[in-house]
Amino acid sequence: MGNARVPFLTSAEKKEAWRVLGYACTGGVIGLGVVDSLQYELGQYCGLAIYANRVFQCGGAPETQASSDLMEMLSPVRDVLFYAFGSMPLVAAGIGLLIAARWIFVWATPLGSDDDVASENTAVGVVFGGFMFSVGLAVAGCLFGRVPNEPVWIDALEMLVEGVVIIVLLLLSIWVNDVVILRSFSVVKEIREDRNLGAAFCVTGSCLASGLILNGALSGYSRGFWEGLRDISLYWFVGQGLLALAGFVYHRLARYDVHHVIQYDDNAAAGLGFGGFLLGLGLVVRASMVGSGNFPLAGELMSTVCMGVLGLVLLSAVNTVTTLFVLPRVNYEVEVEMKRNLAAAAVIASMSLALALAIAGPLQRPINLPPPAQIPATATEASQEALNQKLPASSAGAREVAREEKF
Repeated sequence: MGNARVPFLTSAEKKEAWRVLGYACTGGVIGLGVVDSLQYELGQYCGLAIYANRVFQCGGAPETQASSDLMEMLSPVRDVLFYAFGSMPLVAAGIGLLIAARWIFVWATPLGSDDDVASENTAVGVVFGGFMFSVGLAVAGCLFGRVPNEPVWIDALEMLVEGVVIIVLLLLSIWVNDVVILRSFSVVKEIREDRNLGAAFCVTGSCLASGLILNGALSGYSRGFWEGLRDISLYWFVGQGLLALAGFVYHRLARYDVHHVIQYDDNAAAGLGFGGFLLGLGLVVRASMVGSGNFPLAGELMSTVCMGVLGLVLLSAVNTVTTLFVLPRVNYEVEVEMKRNLAAAAVIASMSLALALAIAGPLQRPINLPPPAQIPATATEASQEALNQKLPASSAGAREVAREEKF
């Protein structure tokens, strides 16, 4: 990206980084073992509680109204504790991914150097922080539809693999921003050497939008783990195309040369407005991806493209109109281009996000669940049926538990 690469880590710093990662991995393995045993013990307790409750209901032991009410009252607490302990390995995996993302970002790009942060380069700090937050947004999608399984470390390993793919795709998103969305200048030079906040806001907005897109892709359904990785990559590719289209549309609708004022004037206000628009589109595209997977992949991708383009059209039109009402006595283009007014840009960027949320709601598809009559007779069969129909096993299992307790 941009100019010649400069090494940012000395050999001593690299050794220290590997040492820290080694400690983190060792601690993670020990933590997985401890949490796994705690989950097993808690699962045994919950199983005994469920068994005792059913014995009471079947007349195997005298039931009182007080015991029944107490069991019903403690049931939500029991479920919360069970899933909380069962999710600890996934939390540990998420923390490990954030640590890995930090070192990979420093190694792969010249935008995460500690020296730049120490020298108070705000532009580098904005991009670095935006990337880390994007990783968190995307990793949160890995938890969709997951329930504590036995053995629990399989879920954690799958999440780690998905996390590595997420980090790579987010790094590629920064490259796409450099060569497509902000193709008129070098992003690295503007951010690292010129400390250009406008360019930093654009890159951060695009990166956050990519994190939301990956979150939406991970919130869909796939028939298998490797098919899921393929689907994530394809949805990411579609999302990057929509972001590139959004950059072109924003540049055409603006009454000033967005790239020129960002590059030559170091206009932070122009970059903030542009980045807010890209982030707003990311919210819309994410909504179009959530719950996808109920139809063939080609149809789902086409549906995502159509809803993304529709959201872009609505966001562009409504954003232009609402600017006149939000700032009726202010000429937004003059304030941004000539006066570099960050206050006006912050207001319009916030309005873009608010409008994106309003547009994203109707575009988000409902998650279809099978009717209760189609749920199999056992929890194991329910999980398999949920996998065949690409539904989270937790939904089918919850319905089966409800049927068993009913009878």
